[in-house]
Amino acid sequence: MFQAGWPRSPRGFGRCGVRIPLEHHLELNLELTASRKSQLAIEYAHRIASEQSDQWIFWVHAGTKARVEEGFQAIADAVKLPDRKQAKADIPQLVYSWLSNERNGRWITILDSADDRDVFYSTANSVKSKPLAVCLPQSRNGSILVTTRDMDLARRLTGGDKNIVEVGAMAQTDALSLLEKN
Repeated sequence: MFQAGWPRSPRGFGRCGVRIPLEHHLELNLELTASRKSQLAIEYAHRIASEQSDQWIFWVHAGTKARVEEGFQAIADAVKLPDRKQAKADIPQLVYSWLSNERNGRWITILDSADDRDVFYSTANSVKSKPLAVCLPQSRNGSILVTTRDMDLARRLTGGDKNIVEVGAMAQTDALSLLEKN
């Protein structure tokens, strides 16, 4: 059920003391390089997968609208949505409906590198004329983890500051320790 497709870093990852509570929506705001913030999310996904084998874990690269749509298609394929191959299928809506249905089990969707608000809120060049943000369900059986550097986008996606976990820059000693491992 683990759909991330990204391996753990063989070097490990410092900062694993960061506690990330799972709510309906949450966000990690990292002042780190793109690969490091993604690495934290990858490590988190692997830990969830090892502790909760009955939970779906979906990875969506959220850097562009096309990549988000590809991620939704991958989710539709992974859960074998029956209408996913129809020419006029609204894949984001099909995925939204599947994720919203509690009978489909527990899930977590990781939206990695969601740094462009137009990806989620623009309707330009969209046949369906609805922003992708409306296809992100709030569900008791699932959570969405978003990595972003845009605090305003984080607030919009999560509905405020309540579910945001901000991870600041590493302390100098942690950074030096990490560099020594590399």
